[in-house]
Amino acid sequence: HACHSTMREVEALHERLREWFEDEREPRLQPHEVLVMTPDIESYAPLIEAVFDRPREVEGFIPYRVADRALRRQSPVADAFLKLLELPGTRVNASQVMDFLALGPVHERFGISDEELEQVIDWVGGSGIRWGIDADHREAHGQPPYKENTWRFGLDRLLLGYAMPGDERALFGDVLPFDEVEGGLALLVGKLADFCDRLFAALRALEQGPRTLPVWRDLLSATLDELLVSTSDTAWEHELVRETLSELAEDAERARFGGRLELSTLASELAAGFDLNPEPKGFLSGQLTFCAMVPLRNIPFRVVCLLGMDDGAFPRSPPQLAFDQMHDKPRRGDRTPRESDRQLFLEAILAARERTIITFSGQSPHDNTELPPSVVVSELIDALSGAFRIPGARDGEDPRDAMVRHVVVRHPLQPFSPLNFGGSEDPRLFSYSGGYLEGARALHEARLRPPPFWVASLPEPEGKAISFEDLERFYDNPTRGLLESRLRLRLRQDEATIDDREPLELDALQKWAVASPLVERALQGEDLRSAYPQVRASGVLPLGTPGECLFQDLVADVTPLARAVSRLCEGEGLDSLELDLRLGEGGETRVQGSVEDLWPRGLVMYRYARLKARYLLRLWINHLALCCHFAGGEPKPSWLVVRGEGGRAAVYRLEPVAEAEARFLELVRLMEGGQRAPLLFFPESSWAYAGVARTAPADPEVRAKAQAAAQGVWQGGHFATGDGQDLSVRRVFGDRSPLAQDFSFDETPIPSGSGFHELAMTIYEPLVLHLEEVKS
Repeated sequence: HACHSTMREVEALHERLREWFEDEREPRLQPHEVLVMTPDIESYAPLIEAVFDRPREVEGFIPYRVADRALRRQSPVADAFLKLLELPGTRVNASQVMDFLALGPVHERFGISDEELEQVIDWVGGSGIRWGIDADHREAHGQPPYKENTWRFGLDRLLLGYAMPGDERALFGDVLPFDEVEGGLALLVGKLADFCDRLFAALRALEQGPRTLPVWRDLLSATLDELLVSTSDTAWEHELVRETLSELAEDAERARFGGRLELSTLASELAAGFDLNPEPKGFLSGQLTFCAMVPLRNIPFRVVCLLGMDDGAFPRSPPQLAFDQMHDKPRRGDRTPRESDRQLFLEAILAARERTIITFSGQSPHDNTELPPSVVVSELIDALSGAFRIPGARDGEDPRDAMVRHVVVRHPLQPFSPLNFGGSEDPRLFSYSGGYLEGARALHEARLRPPPFWVASLPEPEGKAISFEDLERFYDNPTRGLLESRLRLRLRQDEATIDDREPLELDALQKWAVASPLVERALQGEDLRSAYPQVRASGVLPLGTPGECLFQDLVADVTPLARAVSRLCEGEGLDSLELDLRLGEGGETRVQGSVEDLWPRGLVMYRYARLKARYLLRLWINHLALCCHFAGGEPKPSWLVVRGEGGRAAVYRLEPVAEAEARFLELVRLMEGGQRAPLLFFPESSWAYAGVARTAPADPEVRAKAQAAAQGVWQGGHFATGDGQDLSVRRVFGDRSPLAQDFSFDETPIPSGSGFHELAMTIYEPLVLHLEEVKS
């Protein structure tokens, strides 16, 4: 059976065996009468489980057992134990420790569930842990003895974060509490601390230098119990690990070897022992048997199957040792591994009493070119073609070609190929799978483009009053606002990750996270230089002098922004203004909420960031609400302060709007429509379009330039993420661009005035008319 991959070999074998097991002829074939052998059982074992591991009540169930697997592959405890021995002498990176904790026998030992592991990963990254147990451990690896970004540093922050609030400012000693630990999470912090204490104590003990084998045996046995779970299900795994350790010590005693060994040497010996110490069960267990091609396996079976008979894979070529004189100068009687494999193949063929299956990767999955089988398979075909004649052979056809056509079955690339369901002239191609049959039928059906995510409008949302806070959040990203408010669909782009390198520099987002709290502190009159200990204790700055220099640069960058904000925020801050606006004819539209950041000079908003359209839009929404609230009075201007060029602050002002209610109601109406169907408004791309098109909205050439500008922002670049890369936008619109003039949902035209271009001008043109940049 020539297949395109090892997976297809196992699938083809399953279909053939199922056919034979369901054959009603007597005597009926039973699973225990079938032997499947492969030269590389470790590579095929996961594929065998994927294909054969089915519940008994599921169609196609065949009882099976995989024998001859190495202990390390069968035993999670042995595997975890060997990975533990890889940690001594390393930097103890955060990812190394988390990978070790993620092993089943380890986190089960400390009562940490799979769900809690995600929380632990978040904590490890958020608390600033990167590598090193403590400052002394860093120094032992040739680095300055800073405690920041070590495990001791992060654990102290986590434990103190539960004991007391830090608010990212208050230090206890020189430790900044990690504020995200609270409530019932205290138990999990305790489990993590217990794990780290035991692991680091074990690593220090294992790093004490060479020891004799009896001493290593006792120390490693104690470490095994300390860090890996022992239950009724894993007790035999613990016992096998101890037996392997004891056997090494006994071998050393018999050889009168009393010398000391490095841990790395002992770990290599243990790994070799686990790989050569297969599980003593699995062969002839009363089920279909999968096993390795080793001597003494070739006893008579009704059916013998050979998997993986690829060219180069069998006969096997063991690694040649430089000091192996038997390889260079063999003598009569010396064992030859390749010849032994040839003998194994012959014995396997002769052990089959009724049928034989041989599979190999005989076609390339890339271009379908034929690949040769193992040389022993080719020799078998040669022997068959020389001893037998195929009835109906073509005139003049080479006997070997006729034999190949007769005994070799070439399978299609996919199991759901129509060739397996009557689409081939070769009756030897078939499949019992109903799922694959549906796939084959689908290939013959007309291929349709997947329907769009959005095909119809939603009903009106319940409730009459509109939350002002919801209005603000909606215009930050209208597509995401629709998914979250109406469909309760939240798409997360960030995943828990572990960084092993301490900060060497900060990207724009990291600088924002450090500098934004500094603006708040500067506005409260604090000397920003005094904030350095707290920021350093958060673990976000580079270590030593580079971190101090970076902090000073951030202070110098924050200071102009803080000064500009301070000038606008003179006097006492005003209380938040409670809104209850009734808009439209008869006041049928009601908006409730509150406006904050009010000062005697008006509304003051600020961001430690470059100017973005969504900042201006939020300022505009708040400004219109204030103008509506103070209609008939004297509304004040509203201000936005952001980072400008050349280290200066950029200040923008919105003057009172005469038609504020009409403009505000327009935004509310668009939001109401955006709660029923996606709104073709994207803050940054729409701003780019409006910024160009407002000079001459009717000029085709200007509109083309505006479209190009919007498309560039939509796609984003190396330094900026475009609107089109947002997960919510991609989920709703897919690969289609809603910026196109003729965009529609499910062939339904967009209502007049609701296209991307019209909405950009409707929302942003009034804002631009009332916006003024002020010299700071």
